[in-house]
Amino acid sequence: MMSVSLMLAWTSVAASATPFFVSHPYYSYFYLPYRHYDTTGSLWNPNAETFQLEAESSDIEGRTPVRKVFADHSSGNSASEIEGRISASLRNAFPNLAASISSPLTSLFANPALLTLGLLDGTSCTSPNAEAGICANSRLCSSYGGRSSGSCNSFGSVCCINTVTRCGATVTLNNTYWQAPTTLSAESTCSLSIKLDPTLAEQRRHPICQIRLDFEAFSIAGPNTQTVCATDNFRVSGTANRIPIICGQNVGQHMYLIAPSSTADIQLIFTLGTGTAQDRSWKIRTSLLACSSTSLLAPDDCLQYFTQSTGTVRSFNWREVSPSAAGQRQLNNQDYNICFRTEQIINTNSFPRVSSSICYTPCVITTTAVAPQMPPLAFSLTGDSSGSFYLAGAGAGTNFNQCPNTDYIVIHGAVDSAAPNNFNDRFCGNNLNPSALQTSVTLCSTAKPFNILYRTDGSESNAEFANNGFCLRYEQRAS
Repeated sequence: MMSVSLMLAWTSVAASATPFFVSHPYYSYFYLPYRHYDTTGSLWNPNAETFQLEAESSDIEGRTPVRKVFADHSSGNSASEIEGRISASLRNAFPNLAASISSPLTSLFANPALLTLGLLDGTSCTSPNAEAGICANSRLCSSYGGRSSGSCNSFGSVCCINTVTRCGATVTLNNTYWQAPTTLSAESTCSLSIKLDPTLAEQRRHPICQIRLDFEAFSIAGPNTQTVCATDNFRVSGTANRIPIICGQNVGQHMYLIAPSSTADIQLIFTLGTGTAQDRSWKIRTSLLACSSTSLLAPDDCLQYFTQSTGTVRSFNWREVSPSAAGQRQLNNQDYNICFRTEQIINTNSFPRVSSSICYTPCVITTTAVAPQMPPLAFSLTGDSSGSFYLAGAGAGTNFNQCPNTDYIVIHGAVDSAAPNNFNDRFCGNNLNPSALQTSVTLCSTAKPFNILYRTDGSESNAEFANNGFCLRYEQRAS
């Protein structure tokens, strides 16, 4: 019924002396008018020359999104001008777009009513093979470099998968994958720009506050013996939060980037050096998170944010292997918060309760021991891990400086789950233990919000060698 009504509306408009697209702001071709009603409850008046859009906002961990009010001014009645604005917007959204797009747009403009039916819905979707995409018309998807995979509930929409496979591209679209080019030369830089602009059609209804990066593939050269990413590295610029430089193997890791303002260009940059046989590859999913998506946004001071009641948290470049004498696993200058959303827990009586504590246990290592670290350790921060076990403990007895101000994690209010009288906040060594012992224990904390602070200094000293970082299993519990 809705489609019939819209088509009839188009027929009526087409018969009028003034073309439909002349009096409509260009973004209306992608979305039905948003929150625009007059005092009588009627839909937005298309003849209004100017108007304002007020984005929905909410406080998130004490922060109010920076984007409040946006304005659009219809600058003219020229169809070519409007078409040009859409062309530029879509070329940004679909970086693999061909050089000339006049032909597809000409045919699309022939029937503006279809554009209001969701050519660029923008809703997130998942393809049958578990890839993330957005809902869009199949013709638009293929015309602008995307790949149709599965369908959406929107009228005539498919799940459009968009992948960028070149350096220097700019993306503006949610759920875009950035994949390494097939050929990468040494001594080079490969970058991607993420453009955030609430005047773009694809971001107008849902201004962006954060970007989540998911590393579905990530393999570049690791750090040197001083834990410095000296050959290859990955860095991010243009964000409101500090992002550490990383390298090595980071499949399955993620980061949250905080947008600094309503309009910003955020850069993802790989710098590749020489002198390594390492195969470089990556596939990074870029999720643009709207300010209104309160359940998905991370607190501002969190680089990583886990939204399940159980899971695994690891330092960057951690792997279930021993670090070698030539290449460490731990990375230098890591200084960030890892946060965990408080979840509801279903107990044995199937009664949901909000979790009251979170517990951490070192991961189980199953690989064969290889020198210099024997056996491989799920937790090793500070000290020489190539020989005997370096004692754990963040303040055993009266010595509260057992973990020096170099490499450590902080878990506020952590206690030994089996011995509540053993507690502390700072942890290092080869074992996760609040006491100076050669065994790891399960640590639990009731301090909220749940988080871990991870810090490493500029490089390893002679007394610090073969550290792996950490891999911890976490579980939220309800008392």
